[in-house]
Amino acid sequence: MIYLYDGSFEGIMTCIFYGYSVLNKLVDIQVDKGQMSLIDEMVKITTEADKSDRIVRYLIDKFGYEFFMSVYYVYLSSSKTKEISMIRTIFLGRDIGSEIIHSRQDDVVEFMKNRGYVSNESHFYLGLLRFTELKDGLLYAQFEPENNILPIIMGHFKNRLGDRPFIIHDMKRHILGVYENEISFVSDEGLDIRLEEIDDVYESLWKVFHTSIAIENMINPKLQSSNLPKKYWKYMTEMK
Repeated sequence: MIYLYDGSFEGIMTCIFYGYSVLNKLVDIQVDKGQMSLIDEMVKITTEADKSDRIVRYLIDKFGYEFFMSVYYVYLSSSKTKEISMIRTIFLGRDIGSEIIHSRQDDVVEFMKNRGYVSNESHFYLGLLRFTELKDGLLYAQFEPENNILPIIMGHFKNRLGDRPFIIHDMKRHILGVYENEISFVSDEGLDIRLEEIDDVYESLWKVFHTSIAIENMINPKLQSSNLPKKYWKYMTEMK
């Protein structure tokens, strides 16, 4: 049996609610993309807010808030097996609670590995994002993270930038994280931000700073690539 859901966090929580009684038959949980299978039974799970809320309360009460946040981080990962490892880890921990994270069972190891990937990448990008000031004073940054870390880092930059409105653009998922009095997430469909037309003082300052601290005879491109892989250079002002 394969569960199909809408891809939302509330949706996967609903899957966990209904998955309890069929776990021995449940082989996977996937985002519903209209796929078909001639081998497995496909079951569409409709998101139900009340069922989702019950699972959230259960996770916090039984495992603690830190474990609940681990579940959320795993949900944000790009792993294709994240959902099934999540539900199996939770059910394995019914008797021992948060101590399940120390288990060496495959699903738990997968769960913790994905949690670590998301946590590490989100911390990494806190120092890598480069904002451009648009003509109306709005701060704008682009990036292409491996995992869906935008919901995690928005709160950090809200606190860091004070009351200044800003946008963080996940180019890989075509999603905008927007802050103006409150945080919201919207699709980038129809967006037209022409960065090449912006005379950005901050961009110039970054380039001057990066050049001024560089010691020419100590520049080591190989070591630089090792410490900061080139896949992160695309949206870093000082690397342009």
